[in-house]
Amino acid sequence: MSHNTKKNGRKMNWGSKRLLAFLLALAMIAQPMLSSVGTLAYAEETTEAATAVSDTQDTVEAPQPASEPAAEPAAEPAAEPAAPSEDVSSDTASDQTDAVAPTDKQAADQKADTEKEKNDAEDEEENKMPAQSFTGSVNGIIVNVSAPEGALPEETKMTVTAVDQDRVAKLADQIIDGDVSKVKAANISFYNKEGAEIEPEKAVSVSMITSGMDAEAKKSVVHIDDSGCASQVPAVVSASGNASFAAKDFSIYAVVETGTDARLLVKFVGLNGAEIKSMYVKEGDNMEQVLYDPGAGSLPDGVYFRGWTTKADYDSTTDALSIQDVRTEVSGMLPPTQGDGQVVTYYAMLFKDYRVIYYDVNDVSLGQEEVTFRADSTSAEQTYKVNMAYTVHDDEHNFEGWNVKEGGSNIAG
Repeated sequence: MSHNTKKNGRKMNWGSKRLLAFLLALAMIAQPMLSSVGTLAYAEETTEAATAVSDTQDTVEAPQPASEPAAEPAAEPAAEPAAPSEDVSSDTASDQTDAVAPTDKQAADQKADTEKEKNDAEDEEENKMPAQSFTGSVNGIIVNVSAPEGALPEETKMTVTAVDQDRVAKLADQIIDGDVSKVKAANISFYNKEGAEIEPEKAVSVSMITSGMDAEAKKSVVHIDDSGCASQVPAVVSASGNASFAAKDFSIYAVVETGTDARLLVKFVGLNGAEIKSMYVKEGDNMEQVLYDPGAGSLPDGVYFRGWTTKADYDSTTDALSIQDVRTEVSGMLPPTQGDGQVVTYYAMLFKDYRVIYYDVNDVSLGQEEVTFRADSTSAEQTYKVNMAYTVHDDEHNFEGWNVKEGGSNIAG
């Protein structure tokens, strides 16, 4: 009876084992539906449970008689749940590793993207070239420039400076049809924030506003580069001389007026700046008839006329021009480069001389010298060096110097 009881007890124990194994297998089948964290935790619990089953099996089987078979078929199902538990734990860990790796790569990519965006922003800031407008003026010429985006860097400055108008006129005359009668020119330059001269990356719009141009005359725009080469620029020029054009290379730009009827005003000035006569001449005139000799006007006693000059500060060493010399010089000025009404002034060279005459003891003239002053000179004195020698003709006297006979009041010291 007791034997049957023990056998029934073994059957009940085996049934418990199978029930526990079934529950473990059911847990493993349901496991993939859980999160990775829960899977890891459950795997640990499953392992512990499997260990507990193994311990329970050892505890139950320990009292069995030695006559019982060593290999009980019922013991094998108890060991099976542990193996899937280890595989699930291993797979879960692998899945976790695979999930972490892409996260690190994404972080690295994100950091690289951030650095690139930062560098791109810095480059964009350094190379920022917004649309800008500039205004400048010189000698009555107003220059306005409108630069589109991408043409000039931020903080660019424009300068407008004066140039030699006559030089510009001569260079323009080489390429312009007709004779240049007037020019309105300026040098236009651009500088970046470091102060270096730069040129636009693309064409900009330019307008030049001028004054004093002949409304009836033909006009054009000329560019003169840094090497002195002139070229005509496509432009729209109004009758008043206001020009609009596009340009990319900057140096000298000029609004040029052409025509053959421009006149030159020739002024003749006499003593103390008084005007003697003024005459208009133009290209093609008969200079012998149009540019006549006006004379030097009425002169005080002792004042004489030596010739003409364009130098207001002439002196006794300045070359004097005859009226024929003046005609030749004026002909070379036509047509006037600064347009109708350009003025040239000729000054009458007026002088007053003081003669120094040397006499011997017998009042015989030994020679004379002249000391020349401008007739309108405001200088009261002029240096004169006595350089006349004298030889005594006896042994009783010595030559000590010269004594003033007349005009002592004209000697300052």
